[in-house]
Amino acid sequence: MTRSDHKQLCERLGTFFGLFANPVRMKIFCCLQDGPQSVSHIARETGITLANTSQHLRLMRQLGAVHSMRSGRSVYYHVADPRFIQASNLVADALTQLNRPAAAGLLRPSRGSRMTLFRPQEVSKC
Repeated sequence: MTRSDHKQLCERLGTFFGLFANPVRMKIFCCLQDGPQSVSHIARETGITLANTSQHLRLMRQLGAVHSMRSGRSVYYHVADPRFIQASNLVADALTQLNRPAAAGLLRPSRGSRMTLFRPQEVSKC
């Protein structure tokens, strides 16, 4: 891989991972881990307005994180590649090994505590 290719890949990864820096999109992504869901179902389960959910899903689709399919009057979304779910679970597992964030919200170690991104009961539901 050339230096230019590597730089391009890093920029693409930064853009893609930036999708998940937004807690709303992370909620949507978690909701899709169990399979295709309609926009209205995602909005209802995550507590996000239908319009806001659609905007986030459009961005996620444009960057390749999700795919959409139409069935009648409904649009269903699903995770574009199951490896994205595996990667999020890998990151969640790694984060559980870190200490809990400090009061300021930064990932700073504090003795004897652990950070949990996803609790097992939260991963399987929105």
